[in-house]
Amino acid sequence: MSTIPSRSLATALFVPEEGDYYQCRICFLRRKQANGTGYTNLVEHLVCYHASTGDDFSRNVYHWLDWIVMENRVLSMCEKIKTRKYTHLKPLSVNTLKNNMFELETVMQASIKTQLERKKMGFAVDAWKKDGTHFVAIIAITSTDKFLLCFSTLPDESDTNADATIDLFDYVLDTYGIDAATQLCFYVCDHASVNVAIARKTSVPMIGCSLAMQALMSDYTDLLEKVHRLMSKLNTIKTRHRLREADALMPTFGNAT
Repeated sequence: MSTIPSRSLATALFVPEEGDYYQCRICFLRRKQANGTGYTNLVEHLVCYHASTGDDFSRNVYHWLDWIVMENRVLSMCEKIKTRKYTHLKPLSVNTLKNNMFELETVMQASIKTQLERKKMGFAVDAWKKDGTHFVAIIAITSTDKFLLCFSTLPDESDTNADATIDLFDYVLDTYGIDAATQLCFYVCDHASVNVAIARKTSVPMIGCSLAMQALMSDYTDLLEKVHRLMSKLNTIKTRHRLREADALMPTFGNAT
């Protein structure tokens, strides 16, 4: 059998009935499993009668996760009629998909926690708004690796000050067992006032992305100025219309931060 938790297997492969009985979705046999006693009888049934079911289920869940997550699809995609019509993957409910996503998150957090143990690191931090929603990403940077620790909204989106982000930092530090005093060496972020306040309040040095980028691009100042002038000339209504007709990209300008 697979390493999928018993609860997930039971939820996916059995239908609850009255009197502490469950019906197997595969062979329709009924097994008794008293409430609050775990899932031993149900898992035993799978082991005895459907030895490969767990592995097949694991592969099916993985394929759905890979498809939906990597292509940024909505979770309900797995229940849509057209999706099920044109895919060879076995049907999967949104609830089962969510449960396995949360369990996978727990497994990955434990793995990352082990890899970060006693290592010096910095946090690359980026925050931005999309359609009125404020997102924060935190990436741990060690001498050899990078790990995405958090990609989240703030609990109170009306409060995006330094203290709210520091609270998110505290959650990340606790989740991955990171000792800020001995392991966290620096932040990498843009030179926004909120980030400056975070660095000051936490007494952790901040490396401004804008300063690092300016140093990196200092040899290309003349070229960047020419590009900026060209973008300014192209940024007219008539020119943008002609670019659209030619299916060309629109002019864009350098980010100030």
